[in-house]
Amino acid sequence: MPLTRTITVCSLALAIVAATATAAPQVTPHAIAWGGNAQLQCTVPAPLGPFSEVSAGMYHTAAVNLDGRVVAWGSNSAGQCRVPIALGSCSQVSAGVSHTAALTLDGTVVAWGSNQYGQSYPPPTLGWCEEVAAGGFHTVALKPGFAGGMVVAFGLNTFGQSDVPAALPACAQVAAGYYHSAAITMNGYAVCWGDNGDLQCTVPTTLPACARIAAGRYHTVALTTNGSVVVWGSNAQGQRTVPATLGACVAVTAGYAHTAALTTGGSVVAWGWNLYGQCTVPAALGPCVRLSGGGQHSVALTRIDCNGNGAHDPAEIADGTAYDINENHVPDQCDLDRGDLDLSGTVDAVDLAILLGAWYSAGPVGDVNHNGVVNAADLSIILSNWG
Repeated sequence: MPLTRTITVCSLALAIVAATATAAPQVTPHAIAWGGNAQLQCTVPAPLGPFSEVSAGMYHTAAVNLDGRVVAWGSNSAGQCRVPIALGSCSQVSAGVSHTAALTLDGTVVAWGSNQYGQSYPPPTLGWCEEVAAGGFHTVALKPGFAGGMVVAFGLNTFGQSDVPAALPACAQVAAGYYHSAAITMNGYAVCWGDNGDLQCTVPTTLPACARIAAGRYHTVALTTNGSVVVWGSNAQGQRTVPATLGACVAVTAGYAHTAALTTGGSVVAWGWNLYGQCTVPAALGPCVRLSGGGQHSVALTRIDCNGNGAHDPAEIADGTAYDINENHVPDQCDLDRGDLDLSGTVDAVDLAILLGAWYSAGPVGDVNHNGVVNAADLSIILSNWG
């Protein structure tokens, strides 16, 4: 498959502009989780939150507090909820089957829990990373680069899930499934490797350029640059059957055998295996900014009204430092709208147009992640913070 296609900016702009209505933001200090709760993976401890990131594992949940502290709850059978005491502030966390991985603010990957296959032991030479994904029994990390990142995987390799393809070009995002791995290249291609027993690694030949990808047990889901959702692999539980009424989306996630997406308006839509209610989205769930699917549960983060005036507005978003965007001297959820390039208070089509106008330039305009080039990684941040 040739790897020379560039992202089609016209279709991207059309799809994102198509859905602009958003519901009123909610004030909430906690993540909202639903589905199987036998291990208390859906019972968010009351003192915790608010959060900037959240991840659903097989039977546990992990999150990053607004101050960078990582917390976890649910099953602790292998120590996956026992966050290292010495762990510093983090920007991201990812929950696997029985291990958890986090990315510190200085780009260090730290993992804990089961290490039966080396999934919690990052290679000593790994160095600085910009993303980490915990899979079934392996871990995938993305190292930064001027024109895109290099993918590194470690842990169980029975199905080749830790054998990163030698010809894999620079990537913008990575994902780890139960026994397979996936990535989005800088020019929008989806690439998968590992277990392909249910064709979860057989990327559709007609798949257009993609912005995000997620991997489950038997299936893989991608978000195209025009906001559509495409799923391949097993459909035994209906996880591949995208609802016909699903509109443009900004995020996708794959659980063990279910799939969920976050629409441009902040609504959560889920389908597939629903034995434990993991696809039954709470009726009272407000507009969300983060979404993650686990083994038998799902979890989302709702929007936060940082200044308490009942609206998500420009007063909460200003041009500040890298970690304190609203310059209130506190790292909080108001600092999450990194894609708000025009400082309007909302990441929307205007910001998208600014980014596309600076595509493949050295920035600084449009270079959201400050890596020296405006590319798919910046687009991914825009989509993740849409609305």
